[in-house]
Amino acid sequence: MIPSDWTPYHRVDDGELIGYLRPEPGTDGLVTPVTLFGHPLVDECGEDFWAEDVLEGYGLSYLAERWDLDRGDGTTSRVVISECSPERVVVALAEFAQVVAPDGTNRADEDWGRAWELPVPTTRLSPA
Repeated sequence: MIPSDWTPYHRVDDGELIGYLRPEPGTDGLVTPVTLFGHPLVDECGEDFWAEDVLEGYGLSYLAERWDLDRGDGTTSRVVISECSPERVVVALAEFAQVVAPDGTNRADEDWGRAWELPVPTTRLSPA
C-alpha cells in the first residue's frame, strides 16, 4: 500500500494518476518523483514543481518498459508490468526477451507464463 505521506500526482492533461511525490526525510520538504509502484524515476530529490515536471515528462511510459525482477533467490528475471494499482504490481516474464540465468541456463521452460504479484511499494524491480 502506498504510504499516506506520498502525494499522488495526476497528469495535467487528463487527470490520470501517473506517480507520486515521495517526501525525503531530513531535506526540509524536498521530494522524489516515483512510479506508481514506488521506484524513483531519478536519483535526486527537489522541489514539488521540479518533481511534477519529471513525472509529466515520463507520463506512464515506464509501465511499457522492461524491468529486472529480483526473484528473492539471488537471481533476476527480465519482466514486463501487466497490472499496477496502489496495492500491488503484477509482472510477468518479458515475452520476447531471452530469459537466461546468471549460470547461462535458459529458464524459459520452467517459468514461461509465470507472473509475480508484488506489494506496492516494492524494491524488487529495477530498470532493465
